[in-house]
Amino acid sequence: MRVMFLVHGLPVGGTERVVVDLCHWLRGHGVDLFVACLDELGAFGMALAAEGVDCHQLNRRPGLDLGLPGRIARLARREEASLIHAHQYTPFFYAALARRRAGIPLLFTEHGRFYPDPPSWKRRLFNRTVGRRVDHVTAVSGQVRDALVDVEGMAGNAIEVLYNGVDLSRFGAPPGARARLAVEWGVPPDATVVGTVARLNTIKNQALLLAAFARVAAALPDAHLLVVGDGPEFGRLTQQAEKLGIADRAHFVGERADVPFWLACMDVFALSSLSEGMPMTLLEAMAARVPIVSTAVGGIGEMLEDGAEALLVASGDTDALANALLALCADPARRGALTAAAHDRVARAFSLDVIGGRYLEIYRGLCRSGSKKR
Repeated sequence: MRVMFLVHGLPVGGTERVVVDLCHWLRGHGVDLFVACLDELGAFGMALAAEGVDCHQLNRRPGLDLGLPGRIARLARREEASLIHAHQYTPFFYAALARRRAGIPLLFTEHGRFYPDPPSWKRRLFNRTVGRRVDHVTAVSGQVRDALVDVEGMAGNAIEVLYNGVDLSRFGAPPGARARLAVEWGVPPDATVVGTVARLNTIKNQALLLAAFARVAAALPDAHLLVVGDGPEFGRLTQQAEKLGIADRAHFVGERADVPFWLACMDVFALSSLSEGMPMTLLEAMAARVPIVSTAVGGIGEMLEDGAEALLVASGDTDALANALLALCADPARRGALTAAAHDRVARAFSLDVIGGRYLEIYRGLCRSGSKKR
């Protein structure tokens, strides 16, 4: 069995982390695979290539690239792929067009949705015609599955909810993390640190987090905020921090691949998104035993029980987010209870062994059925 992973690209990001971790797990369990990127490899892709994983760039052209399905099919045949695993909708779109020429099964995994997420008659028509060539569909949460049905017009009984998996072995307590943070960023070792890890774009709504943290900072003179990530909102968010008077306590550290280190520096993890599928960053916080405050959007309510495993608040509610952050910052015992429950949940339901094992079952089943068809 040789699996072709088809992705947009592999820059540093949550969905990309899912793909990379799944690659590692599958290779460790004897699966031969290679990666094909519609666009550039990105930092994660280059790291995979350095590890010996075959990674290919398909150099997608702007707009609708009608030659891309042919390039996908030729690559699949040349590399003797047994099946294509397309991650996200655009790779699925092109893979569905290539499937007949490639002559192998197609698995589509939807990782998230746009916000807002209006229906498109063109996509619905495609999904009901060419898109029916897909052999198996998974969605990373029930909310994402519902969107595939309601927005994309796919058949709900054909979509399996298969949550993201996290590699628990990546998360421990790096020695000297807070001391290093003090040296490099001037955050006192005894400070109360709120942090977030996410791409800086409007859908993640870090503007809400900054507004909430300004209230936290006013109440707690030792509070600091770590913002890990980069993106198009960087300039606007740093300007907002200046206007709120928290620029000296809001640290924008940029895009980082060493997420376990940054999580080890945090007392509370915050996510303020407008929309999510099943955010990898929350799974990582759960694995790292960092208590979570998050907006209750997308599939987050499927991951965490409010009050028992995290504190969940309404999207856009600055007061609720600030109050939840203050409540956890002031109560170490409650933080400990939430992290213990959340870590138990991630180990039981969202470990890479659980999720990777299910993907392996799907691959084997598709390969068996594909062999019979041929």
